[in-house]
Amino acid sequence: MKATMSPLYLVGLLLLGLVCGIHAEDDVCGDTDQATYRPCPTVGLPCVRNYLQVRSACQSFSDEDRDSFVGSPVDLYAANFNLSAVQTNILTEGFSNARLFEFTVNLEKDLIVLTVEYTNLTLKNHYDYSYFQPSEEPITFQEYSTERYPHLYITSYISGVNNPQWASAYHVHYQEGTVEMSYERECVDENDGVLDAVLKDVRANIDIVTREVFLYRNQQIQEFFVKRNLCNFLQ
Repeated sequence: MKATMSPLYLVGLLLLGLVCGIHAEDDVCGDTDQATYRPCPTVGLPCVRNYLQVRSACQSFSDEDRDSFVGSPVDLYAANFNLSAVQTNILTEGFSNARLFEFTVNLEKDLIVLTVEYTNLTLKNHYDYSYFQPSEEPITFQEYSTERYPHLYITSYISGVNNPQWASAYHVHYQEGTVEMSYERECVDENDGVLDAVLKDVRANIDIVTREVFLYRNQQIQEFFVKRNLCNFLQ
């Protein structure tokens, strides 16, 4: 029987690789990696919260809903499909299903790595799209969509083990499963053969598209979880 690697093992490899890439100026993936450890062995929420709060300027937690929020507009780019868009978030929900997946610190690199696992995260968005054609004016159109992500990991890299620099944190994601997406187009000629062909290609490769554009969504989603559950940090 052919051996296979579990998805969680692959996530671990991804996180290690990203730490190495971010700190390429060091002799990474060598002896210094032994300095990485879990200050909270079971990655329990109360322990991680305490670790961060004694080292950060945290405000009191808000009494607002912790399951959903409305995000700020985001510029998205899907270069592989010659598309850009302004995303206006109507609602992002499903945070009650999120959990801490990993929390480590590296004293030598002065780095905190925090991963949150999101299950069935749902985004309801309005998009203003531009499709760029060679030697032609861009085609613009609008769309409403509902997107459900069955399994998503967002990892934050935060400099400052004893003084976390939240404003400069770097966020990446790993996506599992097929995104469920429903959409409604508007303000577009339904008989536009060029645009229909492009959108057909996008729908057929929706997982590739969402992985590409999610790079621009990571920060708001991860900050909402952190501010509602760990540290309502000052900007």
